[in-house]
Formats: sequence, structure tokens, C-alpha cells
Amino acid sequence: MVCLSAQRGMFVWAVVVGVALRLSAAESRPEAAPVSYHVARYTTEQGLPQNTIRALLQTRDGYLWIGTLAGLARFDGVAFDVFNAGNTPEMINDAINALAEDRQDGTLWINTGNGLLRYYQHRFERSDEQQGFPQPFGELWPARQGGLWYSPGWGRLAWLQHGIVRTWHLRDERAVAHCITQVEEEEDGSLLILMHRGLFRFEPATGALTQLGPPAVTAQSYRHFI
Repeated sequence: MVCLSAQRGMFVWAVVVGVALRLSAAESRPEAAPVSYHVARYTTEQGLPQNTIRALLQTRDGYLWIGTLAGLARFDGVAFDVFNAGNTPEMINDAINALAEDRQDGTLWINTGNGLLRYYQHRFERSDEQQGFPQPFGELWPARQGGLWYSPGWGRLAWLQHGIVRTWHLRDERAVAHCITQVEEEEDGSLLILMHRGLFRFEPATGALTQLGPPAVTAQSYRHFI
């Protein structure tokens, strides 16, 4: 699973999630008031299911979702609610690999160690291979019009929307498939896809894949991924 290691880098061994910023109300003073910070450290002693953090996402409702090797935690700023195989039947594997929020309806997409989960209106739903959905191989990227982009494996790209999945097998001019590490959807519907051998533009409507150049000469194009 070299691709997964390249995508994530080093695991975060402890998560710092409570940062409070207090600013002075006296904006008319000639000198800015000093900024005061408070940092709180949260581990299993405070309610995290496990200290190895694989994914971190704050959804539009204000909750902070934390994916660990031992389950998924939802943090409201005070306490953690933990979801795992013991209390959530849809979650048959506790390892959480990636999280993404749907841009249209706020669905929380969850890449687990065994299948893709959807959390919507306080309910979990499974989308796995037995239902015809290839399993995500790494990160998840929300689509502009709702749904999800993800990679089921080397050179493979999938788009999931409204319970329907469409897949492509991307190969360069040498018919070589590469690891997909990042996807950014453009306004015209094309995709900028960062692979371990360079940056590519993909046209889902036609299946055309064009290499824009090796990473060394396409640094300006990477602004889309920052």
C-alpha cells in the first residue's frame, strides 16, 4: 500500500482540537492588543477511541469528525461521541482512512478499512463491493455537483452520485497506470489529477487524459490543490 503511505505521510499521533482565540474589542487603539491563545490536548483519556488520527474534518454543522484506527469520533467542543463496529452495525471495520463532506447535501463520506460509508440525517449507510461499489483505495474528494470522487486503485477513478457509480481506468501515453493522489474538479467539468508521475487533465465526458507535465514544471498548476 505504498500509494496510501505517500498520500498521508506520517500519522498524527495526538490531536489538538481545542484552540480558542480571544481578541480585544478596542480596535481603535493605535497598537493591536496582544492575542491570547489556549491550547487543549485530547487523547483517549478525554474520550478519543484511539490516539492515531487518520482523518480530520469539520462539517458545516460545526462538528469535528476524527477518524482513528479504532473508530470514528464526533466532537462538539466538549465531549466525544464514538462510532465503531460495537455500536454501529454498518461499520464492520473500525479503521477510518479518509473523510469528505458532500458539497450539496452535507453528507459525510467515510472511507473505512472495509467499504465506503455514508452518514446522512443521523443514519449510516454502506456502499461496498457486494452492492457494486468499488472500495476506495485512499483519499475522498467531494464533487462540485454533489457526490464523491475517489480512486479504487492504481489508475482507477470513480464518481459516486445518487447511488450510481461510474468508473474509469486512466493510463498515460505509455499505457501505464499511476497512483492517484489528488483530484480537483474544474468549473468546466474537467479534472486536474495529480499522480505520482505528474499532473494530468482528465475529461470525463470523452475519457481523454492529457499530461500537463512532470511535477517540476507544473508547480504553478498546483495552486488548485492548496
